[in-house]
Formats: sequence, C-alpha cells, structure tokens
Amino acid sequence: MKNLLTMGMAAALAALGLAGAARASDMSSVFGNTIQITAANGAVVKLYMDANGSYDQKLPNGVETRGTWTDADGKTCFTQTSPAPPAGTPANCVPSSSHKVGETWTSTDGTGATSSVTIVAGR
Repeated sequence: MKNLLTMGMAAALAALGLAGAARASDMSSVFGNTIQITAANGAVVKLYMDANGSYDQKLPNGVETRGTWTDADGKTCFTQTSPAPPAGTPANCVPSSSHKVGETWTSTDGTGATSSVTIVAGR
C-alpha cells in the first residue's frame, strides 16, 4: 500500500507542477473539480482540492488519503494527514501552476514516469 500512496502523491504533485510559478488565485479552476491523473499503465488517481486548503485523493486501489495544501512563494505544498504518514514526513512541494477545466497535459514525475493529467468538471 505504501507504494500506491507514494505513487498517488507523486502523480498528483507532478500534475500540478508543470506550468511554472502562479498565484494561488490561478488555481481556482481546480476547486470543485477533479484532477485526474492517468499513469502509463492505466491506473487512475483522482485529486480533489478545496479552496479552504484541504485535499482528498483517491488511489487506484480505492484507498483515500487526505491532507492540507498551501500555495505561497510560487510553491504548492501538500501535507498528508490521513492516513497518518510516518513522523517527521515533510510536506511535498512543487512549483505552482494553473490549468483550465477540460485541459489535458502530459506530466513527468521525479522517477521519469509519465502520466496524462486532465481537470475534469465536477467531482
């Protein structure tokens, strides 16, 4: 399960970190919508970000993770709270970016794996 949790967050972070620095207001298109990340093997991770600084993530095996996010100084940082990560786990941060609902792009994570990312209207 740890590998799926890691894969899910890595995919989500890669999905958000492509378009360069942006202000928090540029992220408004993700609120109330679904960030769908499809790995090369077809596995789908769904990320839901709320304007109040919380997020939920659904992994391909049905496991859900939750946490908080912040957007400051050109970086979006995610801190998982449930299930609780190991003590001392730092927030995962990426350069902030903005995309529109319906937009699809290709993302490469830190391991070199590519995914297709789409902001889908609604949840």
